[in-house]
Amino acid sequence: MKALALLAVAVGCSGQPADLGLDEPVRVRGGQFIAGPLPGADTDAPAITLVETQGSVVRVGQGSKVISGRTSTDAVAVGIAFAELGTGYWVSPLGPRDPTAGNELTWSLDLSLAWDLPIGPAALDVVAIDDAEHAGRPQRIDVCVRPDLLDNSATCNPELAPPDTVLSLAWDTSVDLDLWVITPDGKQVDASHPSTISHDPPITQAELSGPGVGQLDRDSNAGCRIDGINREALVFQTPPAPGTYVVYANLHDACGNASVNFSARLYRAEPQDVGARLVEVERQDGRLLGAAANGGRGPGLYLMQLAL
Repeated sequence: MKALALLAVAVGCSGQPADLGLDEPVRVRGGQFIAGPLPGADTDAPAITLVETQGSVVRVGQGSKVISGRTSTDAVAVGIAFAELGTGYWVSPLGPRDPTAGNELTWSLDLSLAWDLPIGPAALDVVAIDDAEHAGRPQRIDVCVRPDLLDNSATCNPELAPPDTVLSLAWDTSVDLDLWVITPDGKQVDASHPSTISHDPPITQAELSGPGVGQLDRDSNAGCRIDGINREALVFQTPPAPGTYVVYANLHDACGNASVNFSARLYRAEPQDVGARLVEVERQDGRLLGAAANGGRGPGLYLMQLAL
C-alpha cells in the first residue's frame, strides 16, 4: 500500500507522469520529480524528526551531497526542494524503521546540484508525506553554495580571502580538454608544466607560494580517465606578474566525442561590504570538433590575450 501511495504522490491529481526534472537546481538519485510547489502545512504530522548532513557548504555541479534523517511513523515518503528555486520538488520513499528511535522511519537522499545554482546563501526545504498525500511542517536546511573553482572558501566565509585571480576553462562533454597559457616571460603553462615559474624542475613549495605565481588546480579527464569535473583553472593567490597572458583551449583527446562546447572565464577578487569575492570580468565561449584533437602536440585554439 505504501508503494501505491508513493506512486499516487508522484503522479499527482492529473494522472500524468511527472517531469524528469533534468533542468532543476537539484536532482535526487532514485527520486521522482513533481512540478509545482513543495507541499507542507503548519502541523507536526507527519513530521521530519531528524536531519543529518555533513557540512553546510555545497558546490555548484556537486555530484553527490547526502542528506539523511528520520520521520514520524505515519510517513511514507519525503519531499525536498530548494527554497524559491526551480519549478518543482522531489519525492523519495522511506527506508527501514529505526528500532532505537521508537521505530521512526529513516530516509537518505543523494543530491546532485546544478551548475547554474546562484552563488551564496541558499536553503533546502524537506517535508514528510503520509499515505494520504498530506505533508507536514517543512524543515529548512540552510546551505551556502560556492563556485566550482578554488575560492579558498571565501564565498561562504567572508573572513577568508579568495585568490587574487583565477582563469578557468570549463566544458560540457567528457573530453580531455586542456587549458594552455603563455605567460609574459614566455613560459608555457599546461598540464605538464602546471605553474608559471619559468625555470625547469625541481621547483620548491616556497617558490610555488611566492608572490605572483599561478598554479593549475588539476588536469581534468587526463588520458580520457573521466572525472566528471570538466574544468581546469590557473589560480593566482596574489596579483599575477604584470604583462600579457595568451590563453588557448587545447583538445588533447576527444575521447570518442564528436565535439565539445567550452567557456574560458577570468575572475578577479573584488571587495564586498564584508571581505572580497571572485567576480567574472572576462569570458570567451567556443566549440571544438573532435577532429581538432592533437594529443598535446600544440597549444590548440587561440582564445584571448589578457593584460594582467
